[in-house]
Amino acid sequence: MSRTALLSIARNLLLGALALQFGAAIARSAGLQAVEGEVAPPAVRFSGYEFAVKTCPGCGPGPNVFSAEAVRVDPAGRLHLTITRAGGHWACGEVVLNHSLGYGEYRVKLRVPADFDPAAVFGFFTWDPTARDLYYREFDFELSQWGQSGDPNSQMVLQPFGLEGNRVRFRLTPGPVEVSLKWSPGLLLCRAFLGGHLVQQHRFTVGVPATTGGERLHFNCWLYGSTQQPGFGPAEVVLDRFTFVPLRKGK
Repeated sequence: MSRTALLSIARNLLLGALALQFGAAIARSAGLQAVEGEVAPPAVRFSGYEFAVKTCPGCGPGPNVFSAEAVRVDPAGRLHLTITRAGGHWACGEVVLNHSLGYGEYRVKLRVPADFDPAAVFGFFTWDPTARDLYYREFDFELSQWGQSGDPNSQMVLQPFGLEGNRVRFRLTPGPVEVSLKWSPGLLLCRAFLGGHLVQQHRFTVGVPATTGGERLHFNCWLYGSTQQPGFGPAEVVLDRFTFVPLRKGK
C-alpha cells in the first residue's frame, strides 16, 4: 500500500474519532441522552422538571469548569446556581432541560443578588447544538455587567447579539424579579417584572428562529473572562420557580 493511501486512512480514522468525541460533547452540553459508551450526566428536579447537570473540565461559555458541585436544589425546591471554589479552580453551574418545550411562555422567578460580581453571568436561554447556521436558535435573558461595574446589569438578547436591535440592556435593582420569554412564530416577547410591575419589555420580530424540537432550555451561572478575573469572589443566583405555558393553537 502506498504512503499516500496510508496517510489517507490515518486521516479518516482521526476525523472519525474526533467526530465521535464532538458528538458526545454536544450530547452532554445539550442535556441529551448519553450516547453508547458515555455515562449519563447527573440530574436535578426543579419546579416539576428534570434537568441534566452540565459537567465538563473546560468548555463554553468562558471557557469554564462546569461541575455538579455548583448546582443544588434546597429543601424548599429552589435551584441554586453558583460559581464556587473547588479543587483549586472556579466551578460553575449549569442545568439543561431534558426535552424541548417549543413555542410558549418561559417564565422564571429569581433573586437579583446585591453583591453579584461584575464578572459573573447568569443566563436563562434556549440552545440547539445542531443549529449552528441559525445561531443555535438561541435567545437569552442575562444578568451581568460583563466585567464593567458601571454598566447596566441585565439584557435581553436574540442571537446574534451583534446585530443592531438584537440586544437591549437595562438595570434591575437587587431583589426578587420575574422574567418572561414568550416565543411564538416570528415573535419573541421579553419582559421583566419587579413586584408584579412591568419594568422592561422588548419585542423581537426579525430573525426569530422557528422551533424544531432540537432546542433545550438552559440556566447557568458562569465567570466571564474565565479564571483570569482578579479579585473575583464566589457568586450565586437563586431561582425560586420556573413555569412554562405552551402556545395555544391560533395564538
